[in-house]
Amino acid sequence: MLLINTENILKKRSYYSLKTLITVINRVLVIDLNYYLSIYI
Repeated sequence: MLLINTENILKKRSYYSLKTLITVINRVLVIDLNYYLSIYI
């Protein structure tokens, strides 16, 4: 029982960290794109 719970918690945690990682990368990309666009335009 405890093992199953721990596994679920770990899965949730890795899923959330993956989501936040993707969100952060997206924000950085958007900022970079805006920066480059503002330089070239």
